[in-house]
Amino acid sequence: MHSGESRSSLSTELRSRLQKQIGEEFSILDLIGTRGPELLLHARDLQYEVDVVLRVLLLDDELPPVALESFEREVSIAATLKHPTIVSVGEMQRRDELVFCVEGGRAVPSLETKFREGHVFSVEEARLIVSDVALALDHAHEHDVVHGALVPALIFLRVNGGARVGGFGEGGPTRPSLRSEAAAYMAPEQWHFEGKADARSDVYALGVIAFELMAGRRRTISSGTHGVTTIDPLVLTSSLPLRPRLGLNVNAAILRATSKRRSRRFEAAHELSSMLEAVPELSTSGSSPTQSPPSLFAPPARFSLPLGAIVAVIGTILGILIVPLARRLHATRFSYSALTQRFDLHSMPDPIVTLAQAAPVEGEAPATSSASDLPLSRDDSPITSASANGAVSAPVASASSDSSGFGVIDVEFDGGAATVFIDGIPRGETPFFYRAPVGLHKVKLAGIPSSDPSDRNVGVRSGDTVIAAFKVPR
Repeated sequence: MHSGESRSSLSTELRSRLQKQIGEEFSILDLIGTRGPELLLHARDLQYEVDVVLRVLLLDDELPPVALESFEREVSIAATLKHPTIVSVGEMQRRDELVFCVEGGRAVPSLETKFREGHVFSVEEARLIVSDVALALDHAHEHDVVHGALVPALIFLRVNGGARVGGFGEGGPTRPSLRSEAAAYMAPEQWHFEGKADARSDVYALGVIAFELMAGRRRTISSGTHGVTTIDPLVLTSSLPLRPRLGLNVNAAILRATSKRRSRRFEAAHELSSMLEAVPELSTSGSSPTQSPPSLFAPPARFSLPLGAIVAVIGTILGILIVPLARRLHATRFSYSALTQRFDLHSMPDPIVTLAQAAPVEGEAPATSSASDLPLSRDDSPITSASANGAVSAPVASASSDSSGFGVIDVEFDGGAATVFIDGIPRGETPFFYRAPVGLHKVKLAGIPSSDPSDRNVGVRSGDTVIAAFKVPR
């Protein structure tokens, strides 16, 4: 049990024994919980008048021989990490019957406590928590410390917003215990003993926590037959945001952080938090009440126009609207049948869209990408559910929530999978979505029949999606 779970009461005898051993510097208030042989005590630092947590290990005959060594190692590791977003850990203190250390900032409510109370965080609160946890993880990773057991019960909320992370040294680079509260946050490599956990294993856990914060619901787990733990997948689609008015890039960022393959995840935790902060929430607060627009053919109040003038005005408007659209359709070269198939969203399954770094093609220079220049493609993350036929579709307005100055290039090929080059750099395989800056870009497919033009020049406008369609010659 971790801090933040249900509290238990100390017996009078045990409280008296602990208080006598610890001394008058701290006043023991209550028992928060236990962690193996350790006691987590809520106490008051009488010198500084602040609430703290005491991690206490009783030195009795029932204590396993390795428990004291493990306790000393964990405290030593945690004490080396000094950062505003990490729970401070004091040096281990020894008494006749026990050893203990002091942790500051851990007596406040944990994220687990708020989740169990049914609290739903706002988007800004969720972003701030994820950002602080990412800072704590990155600081630890810079000192070659992997958390390895990040769960909401070890994330402690600040009164003025944000969070601190505790429990460094408790999990380490090995597989954590398959406790029900930890199983949902374990990376696949921790489940299957695929090498030691590393920074990307912590990124996976943060990705699941980010999902729970943004979606306002937990990742459900259950114990099946023979005590086998079953974890339900996180359902993320390209057409349904985690909450109303939240950008779809949040889905893609979380899917990348929780990819089955650790090589496809973010290298650092702050890359995930930066992507979440970059996508604004589309709020309607403060807007005026919706009013019905006046009809174009409503009778004028004071005078009437001749029918010829009305026809001329309508023709001018249609000409202004249709001519640019026709040029755009000609430039992107896609057929009417492909267009109707693409927008028949009711008959097509919900797709899975994720961020993935494309593998370089032999003979080509490897590509680099940043948080604002990432390809959108399909991923095989274990936390997603793919459609029966593998079809992928997305609304053309999927880039509407992107920041100004970017649009989306949608590359389609009816001959199956082909390598996509954008501006000479390999980005992925068709079907493919690419977030590109405004301007002219060259799209090329490798390995398609030479009788069909293998490249397209497409112009990207801010917030729009342009389709580059390639067809096998008939």
